[in-house]
This record gives sequence, C-alpha cells and structure tokens, in this order.
Amino acid sequence: IAVSGTYPTEFEKNAAFDHTGAVVTATYSDDSHADVTTLAEFVEPDMSTLGVQTVTVNYGGKSTTYDIEIVAASVTSIALTGTYPTSFAQGDAFSHAGMTVTATYSDASEEDVTASAIFSGYDMAGSGLQTVTVAFGGQETTYTILVIPANTDIITASVEAFVDAISKFI
Repeated sequence: IAVSGTYPTEFEKNAAFDHTGAVVTATYSDDSHADVTTLAEFVEPDMSTLGVQTVTVNYGGKSTTYDIEIVAASVTSIALTGTYPTSFAQGDAFSHAGMTVTATYSDASEEDVTASAIFSGYDMAGSGLQTVTVAFGGQETTYTILVIPANTDIITASVEAFVDAISKFI
C-alpha cells in the first residue's frame, strides 16, 4: 500500500490528528490498483510530544508509514491580572510587581509568562500618562501608568491645606 495526496504533516501539540486528503492505494499481485482510503486504518501517533511522529497506515495485512511534525502551540492572547502599580513618582524605577501576565495558547492551555514578558513604552524620567506595552509570543496588550512630576510635593501640600481649610466650613 502507498499513501499519496495532500494531507496535513504539521500539527500543534495536543491537536486532533487528521488525515484528510490522504489517499491510500493498494497494489495487487496482478499490478492492479485500488483506492482503499475508507477501508484503511490510520494509527494515530502521539500528539502530545513535540517533534517528528510516525503515522502507520494498515490495510489487508500490509502497512506503510509517513511522518508528521508536532510543533508547540502558538500564543493567541495575553492577559494582565493582579494588583500592580499604575502611578509612579518621576525618576522612580518602573515596576510591575503584583502583575501576572498569562498567555493563552491555540490549544486552550494557559501559562504564567510574567518572567518572560517584555515591558516597554514607559519613560520614568518623563511625566504624565504613559502607555506600557506588554509583549510575549508575538502578542501584545497595553495598560496606562501615571508618572507624577517630581515637583508636585508643593502642589500636593497646597491642595491638602486647601481641602483642610474647606472642610472646616462644611
């Protein structure tokens, strides 16, 4: 027997095996040929192990094989959770302490990728609202931080004094 046609040879880890497009042809002793695809047995390979796996096809006491490749699932999205700082004093070090970055993969699995995520787009020497970009596995998401100018102590003290003065009249 022989396998021909156009069929999938690359699968993501844990994906369902699919031999759609494969054509199994039996060759008989009189040199005649028959399409026996619907009668053939495709032995499903280990879909949970990365790398090359062998598919065995059986029909009429005969068998043949072909190889497929199992590849890692791809990242489809990332999400930010937790309680993490969103305001900083100008000149402070940026921190995402308390944040968890979770990657969701094409096989529906999830993984904490906080340690591997890349944070960019902030300027701790600048001030004002800033957009932080978090990236992992070709996916990105953003969140906003506020960098407060270093000279706001005077403004803060003045506002607090004003609020105290007003509250005496309320």
